[in-house]
Amino acid sequence: MNNSIFCSIFILLIASNFKAQMHIQGGLKLGDETSLLKAGTMRWNGLDFQVWNEITWVSLSGNARMDSVADINGNVYKTIRIGSIDIMTENLRVTHYNNGDEINWTVNNNAWIQDTLGAWCHYDNNHNYESSFGKLYNWYAIDTDLLCPDGWSILYDWNYMIDQLGGASTAGGRLKETGLDGWINENIGADNESGFTGRGGGYRDQNGLFHDLGELGGWWSSKEVNGDIELLFLLNDAIKADISTGHKNLGLSIRCYRQ
Repeated sequence: MNNSIFCSIFILLIASNFKAQMHIQGGLKLGDETSLLKAGTMRWNGLDFQVWNEITWVSLSGNARMDSVADINGNVYKTIRIGSIDIMTENLRVTHYNNGDEINWTVNNNAWIQDTLGAWCHYDNNHNYESSFGKLYNWYAIDTDLLCPDGWSILYDWNYMIDQLGGASTAGGRLKETGLDGWINENIGADNESGFTGRGGGYRDQNGLFHDLGELGGWWSSKEVNGDIELLFLLNDAIKADISTGHKNLGLSIRCYRQ
């Protein structure tokens, strides 16, 4: 695309207060999409018209919105808009419900197995993983409806967000953080075009054992299916997003959302 066409599109967007309609099939990329992007590089990612500010892609069309929200402990989380919802781009790290009550910190395996109250832990009970992967929670913490900041909650159905990202067969790539900071060995198909920045935080099973750090990221929904709970899984070696179900005593990551 030559400079005159590039400028015409940019001027049209400004003049119309970003209300112009662009009918594009597939993805339009303006500029050099490499690890050394220059500030001002623009692209259409199939969802949103964006400009690179040397840190992240910023919406020019109003389809995406970056913001932040704080939990009761004062932890601040970046958020991104996907479709009609705002959702955290980082895993929850809170230790208290939004009414001030403390959430059980459960290290012992037997205690984790027997717990029917809300509980959290770090992967492998190692607090050094928190900054990269957040905390893992059992479903009973979600069932209180007090886990997220006021006005925020746990997504009921991951399929809505996956549909916004083109379907399960490719949405995993759009949800995964690029590179190997949050994944190991390989990170197939990751481009993080959604801004969700999913990482492979692993999980704790219903017997209290830890698995798959860097290979799998798992997130709770609030949707109960035949006594189990619907889950979102992302894998380091796959571009798809998996929707599955799991036991209520699993330890998984949390992303809060707001309609």
